[in-house]
Amino acid sequence: MDSRTPDPGEVPAEESPPGPADEATAGHGRTRRIVFGAGLSVAAAVASIAIAIPLGASGSQNASRGPSPAASEPAAPGSGGGAAAPGAPAANGGSTPSTAPAPGDGEAQAESVPEGPAPAKGVGRDPLTPDEVETALRLAVDPALRQNARTVTGAPGPEPLTVDLSEPLPNETDPEKSPRRADVYFYNYADNTLVKRVVNLNAGVLERSAQAPNMQPAPSRPETAAALKLLVDSPAGVALKAQYKAATGKDFTGVDELDANGSSYIAGPGDTTTAKCGAERCLILFVKVRGGVYLDTTRTVVNLSARTVTPPA
Repeated sequence: MDSRTPDPGEVPAEESPPGPADEATAGHGRTRRIVFGAGLSVAAAVASIAIAIPLGASGSQNASRGPSPAASEPAAPGSGGGAAAPGAPAANGGSTPSTAPAPGDGEAQAESVPEGPAPAKGVGRDPLTPDEVETALRLAVDPALRQNARTVTGAPGPEPLTVDLSEPLPNETDPEKSPRRADVYFYNYADNTLVKRVVNLNAGVLERSAQAPNMQPAPSRPETAAALKLLVDSPAGVALKAQYKAATGKDFTGVDELDANGSSYIAGPGDTTTAKCGAERCLILFVKVRGGVYLDTTRTVVNLSARTVTPPA
């Protein structure tokens, strides 16, 4: 099973290239990745969950069931996950946003300098602007994809994962003058495929499209939030709530009392109860009491495609 995530410069199987030739092999340069969901509000029931999980687009994001990381903190924000060896969790960055304390008496305060509006368009290899990200998402979802795909909640359209600045094509010798393109990745829950769309932002057109099964990149924030809600509402949530009470001395009242990171999960040869994970979208969650200790959830698998929760055997 090919569970790796396609490189930003690689178009996976079932390519449909209506535009220019194949893309160049990806490099990093000044490219900035936009992880979709970072600035979006999640449904009210999970709106206050703090999740920051960047998607590494150069390696698979897999995890196997293992012990809770109670003695270690999550990776720092912005750290991508690499390919996971069998039996090891993927390294997904994520942390709870913190608020700096107010300056005390006698502390000098920096003068506030108002920022101007963000530019509508970048130049050369500048990072994608918010307007360009919005344009890329709009151009990447054509009527057919919107009608046939489904998000993690079952709504029409694909589930957005990331928007990346594309690398120039091989025949574009001056990267600073090449057209600005965006690689847009989605997950389609209707058929469990990873979808890639390459958008030419200069021309305002969709240039290339591809999709492939059995590819499980790291989850977006909305996917992790959906998985946490499924876990809490499932029979396995009874044990989670008991752990919460043991750790805090209080009854569990809602998911806003928890912080969670997620990692995609691909079943190994002996995982008979989760054998479809890899072909279907499954997550393992790293859950902690907000501002407190970790809870033991890493041996529980949440299948977002089937909307099932499999507790430890």
